[in-house]
Amino acid sequence: MTPDRTPRSPAYRPDIDGLRAVAVVAVILNHLDHRLLPGGYLGVDIFFVISGFVIATSLRQRPDEPLGKLLIGFFARRFRRLVPALALCVAASGLAVWLIAPNPRESLEIGLAALVGVSNIALLWNAQDYFATSATLNFFTQTWSLGGEEQFYLLFPFLVWATGLTRLGRGPARLLAVCLVLSSVSIVALLWLPGWDGGAAYFLVLSRFWELGCGVMAALLPVKWRRLPAWLALVGMIGVMALPLPPSVLVGLLIVPPTVVVILGDASKPLAWPGLVGVGRMSYSLYLWHWPIVSASLLAFGRFHLDIPARLAPMLLLGAASYYWVERPARTRLSNLPRRWSFAVAFGSIGLTAGLLAGLNHWSNPIPLVARTFADVPADYPPFPITLVDHLNECVVDGQSRVAKPTTFDRCTLPPYGAATNTVWAMGDSHAGALDGMMVALYRRTGLGIHLIETPGMPFPAPPGLDFPDRDAFFATTLTRIKPGDIVLLARLFMMREGAVRPMPDVGPWIAEVEALARRLSALGVHVVVAGPPPLFHFDTIFHCALRPDGTTPCDVDRAALAAAIDPVMAALEAAARRQPNLHVFDDFTPLCPPERRTCSPIKDDIPQFRDADHLNGAGAGSLAPSFAAFLTRLGLFQPKP
Repeated sequence: MTPDRTPRSPAYRPDIDGLRAVAVVAVILNHLDHRLLPGGYLGVDIFFVISGFVIATSLRQRPDEPLGKLLIGFFARRFRRLVPALALCVAASGLAVWLIAPNPRESLEIGLAALVGVSNIALLWNAQDYFATSATLNFFTQTWSLGGEEQFYLLFPFLVWATGLTRLGRGPARLLAVCLVLSSVSIVALLWLPGWDGGAAYFLVLSRFWELGCGVMAALLPVKWRRLPAWLALVGMIGVMALPLPPSVLVGLLIVPPTVVVILGDASKPLAWPGLVGVGRMSYSLYLWHWPIVSASLLAFGRFHLDIPARLAPMLLLGAASYYWVERPARTRLSNLPRRWSFAVAFGSIGLTAGLLAGLNHWSNPIPLVARTFADVPADYPPFPITLVDHLNECVVDGQSRVAKPTTFDRCTLPPYGAATNTVWAMGDSHAGALDGMMVALYRRTGLGIHLIETPGMPFPAPPGLDFPDRDAFFATTLTRIKPGDIVLLARLFMMREGAVRPMPDVGPWIAEVEALARRLSALGVHVVVAGPPPLFHFDTIFHCALRPDGTTPCDVDRAALAAAIDPVMAALEAAARRQPNLHVFDDFTPLCPPERRTCSPIKDDIPQFRDADHLNGAGAGSLAPSFAAFLTRLGLFQPKP
């Protein structure tokens, strides 16, 4: 195979590197503290436009080649440009997350996906999984955009060859037309797909192609519009990123047009400043390294005074080291060798790094650094007694990544034993699932039968306008087995997670549905119990909540403020219970946060009681079992053994 003599572009534009600098600085500022630049995440959209422009410009300048030679040359250049720096970052970050995190599995899996260019798809899968680690604490979340670009690279050289871009004639015009059509389809997909703030519309290349396509079309336009007011467009870009808009892929519709104007117009003076150009050349390495530093520091230390300089310094040092010692040498040296060396280095780096991550995923770290702050870290979901059913893997159904199986209902039900004859049928969203520890302890304590299938994000009964066939099917089966004296236990998310603590807007209509359900079950002699709102906290991870010397934690919240939001919900539930005799309300807020305490804490006796900011873990839920058993006894729904 002949050496890859990549010609240096005679039309190198330092302002493009300057634009890269604007994009990467915007992203970093946003991720350090979104208040610094609320729309800084749009720097990724700018990168997509730049990538389309640069790739199209590069291929347009190359001589006409057969498809095979075109593909080999294209992928050799992409591999040596992207893979060495990526492999180093993934390997080092994988080792770091293994050392630090108590559960590094999800980060390591995303790292493996990043090595083969599908991390955007893996992160979309995680986003659909209610139990996945927060994207903020995943060390490889930033690689989603790289996955989107790499999937674009799989298609684009075929479009170049099919339209004849590198041949004389109307090749550029044909590719321009094709990109216009595909970009239009992409915008329709963007508007049609769900998840503008972190779902399919956000992650998939189908809904991002139009941004890359705009860059391609900018490279193919026959005239460079030097008279365009590019400096004004640059100001507009920064203005859009400064707006306090909610994170959404739709905001890309505001940032892409001025980006195209900046590329087509004459913005060389403000963007060609040597400092900006230098940062722009390092932008890929800076982008790779900035996110692991954000995640590692949040996981290990939380937010602290002067944390921005403390995070920014290692980002710059590691990004610069990666650029000067790995990224740039790999590009320059491999370009002077036969192309097979580019493939060998790329596949070798990917293989070695994948082996490291697979090994780390297989051998768990017995002493992760952030877990040393607690006497014990309980399981989120203790297994069912006797059958040892794993709640998370068998009793969670969302219709997407966790589907119902023929065995689900029976596997997630235990009949009563001993003197007990009745069953507690727990249903609802993830907050019902978070009562798993209470259900297990209740079974052991009382002999009452238990049943628990949770439907994340979907309370039961479903509020008006929502429907979930799997939950309806489970309830239909329940009605064939339920007996007089049995108890249907309902739990759900009651409070808004963001901003001031306040009830969810659908709580009122949902309570009306619960009252109707109780009337229906009254004819069967069945009681309905609603578990009220538990305490709500605000922290990134429970591992930030270590005890201070005075017995408090950084995650404690004022009890009176929480009670002020919870009391109206409890009052509405209790009013419904007064209207419907077989409807009852269990107050779980009081045992979890006793009135004699000024604050509510997610930690008890140096042991976490919550798995995240508003879901109990096995220990916290288990601590409710005595209160719940006493509650049932007071109502005459259960008679304890003598």
